[in-house]
Amino acid sequence: MDSQLAWPHAPRWGEQFDVEIIDIDDKGRGIAELALRIGPQLSPRVYHVAVRATVPGDFARVQIGKPRKRKVDAQLLELLRPAPGRVEPPCPHFGPYDRAGRGCGGCSLQPLPYPAQIALKRGQVARWLATAGIGDERIGETVPAASPWTYRNKMEFSFGDDDERRETVGMHPAGYRYEVMDLHHCRLESDAAMVIVAAARAHRLARGLPHHDQRRDTGWLRTLTVREGKRTGERMVEITTSASLEVETSDGPGDPATEAAAFGVALKSAAERAGIRLDSLWWSVHDARRGHRTELHSTHLAGAPHLCEKLEVAGARALSFHIHPRAFFQPNTLQAEVLYGLVLESLGPQGADAHVLDLYCGTGTIGLCLAQRVGRVTGIELSPEAVDNAKANAVRNGITNISFLCGDVATVLEAEGLSRPGAADAVIVDPPRAGLMPAAIACLGALGVERIIYVSCNPEALARDLIGLQAVGYSVDAVTPVDHFPQTAHVETIVQLNRACS
Repeated sequence: MDSQLAWPHAPRWGEQFDVEIIDIDDKGRGIAELALRIGPQLSPRVYHVAVRATVPGDFARVQIGKPRKRKVDAQLLELLRPAPGRVEPPCPHFGPYDRAGRGCGGCSLQPLPYPAQIALKRGQVARWLATAGIGDERIGETVPAASPWTYRNKMEFSFGDDDERRETVGMHPAGYRYEVMDLHHCRLESDAAMVIVAAARAHRLARGLPHHDQRRDTGWLRTLTVREGKRTGERMVEITTSASLEVETSDGPGDPATEAAAFGVALKSAAERAGIRLDSLWWSVHDARRGHRTELHSTHLAGAPHLCEKLEVAGARALSFHIHPRAFFQPNTLQAEVLYGLVLESLGPQGADAHVLDLYCGTGTIGLCLAQRVGRVTGIELSPEAVDNAKANAVRNGITNISFLCGDVATVLEAEGLSRPGAADAVIVDPPRAGLMPAAIACLGALGVERIIYVSCNPEALARDLIGLQAVGYSVDAVTPVDHFPQTAHVETIVQLNRACS
């Protein structure tokens, strides 16, 4: 559109504009710059317009939704000129929610061929890191996933209803909190997982089981979680419900435990008829009464109490993991193996007596791979449940030269004397999306190891943290983007930092 367009006021709800999509945001929405001259004074203003179901290169007619100062949400009305190379999304649920059967926003980059997605993610990383003074020459090409489809080992589906009050099992449409669209296909999940979703839908309808209504705090069924071992072929299903003491059914009021057990039997029978594995069944009660602390109580219904999975990382022996319903495990098993292999490669040889810190270690997967190559590993993690799980993983794999400490990273480093020079030889940091706290950066500066490997899930936070790490004496030597979640805007990044010469 004309970059000098005069407009009487800031964009308002319902107004329409023609815009060109030039970027994507961290939610996978296309971003356009809308340049207007506002009011009688023709004051220049540039608004960033976020449009779902669009990709860079699209020229589209959009309708303004909720304005937020200079960032404006908008709905796609018409694709006036598709981006060069744009493809038809293969998933039948892709698109706006006002079209029947559509609205799932999980795979926002489907209209881009996979090579274009890879290039786009490298561009995202490069743009953010430029703000930290990191030149393009230090950023490698994005490492692609071997399989850009059916890669997820875990998916949570919601029980609910749609905007016409039809009972559904599926996903919340992008931008909607309460409605749930019926999901019959998912290109990120296996066909076996969708068999279980279909069986859950059929049993729920046959028994007349009500879903939990968040607005009224009524009903019973909340979510259905399917986990799969990509290396082992095992499968776990968890049915999560509200804490209702009585369940309405087509036969009248029922007992929750009885209905949960019957639900499990129905899923097991459906799996047997389809010839697929269902190794573990759980029922979890989400107790969220007002005035009380939210609690989750889990009951093992049938099969094994856990799901077995393996990680086969280059440069380390295969590791075995027992995954319980509450345990975290990387959602893309095969690409996690690639990611961890690149971390070990970036760290380089450390010597048989080296001590490496694994900060924000989660359930200890990186540290357990690393422990096979160094003298000692110390993992630090805030979540007590994750630390317990990490310790169990170490025992299960017979790894004795690793220890795990629970607490805030900066606090633990100070308390354990691990921020003093010489306390460790190298550091791996894999922080949550918010990145590092200033105190943690200060501790790393005081520790002064020769090499830090930073694993990031958020380029914006990474850029900010690299400014801080450079300020305490580190230089960025290499950056490797990794496509951990194909078809989405998410990108992982591995950064190798070395102690700068004084």
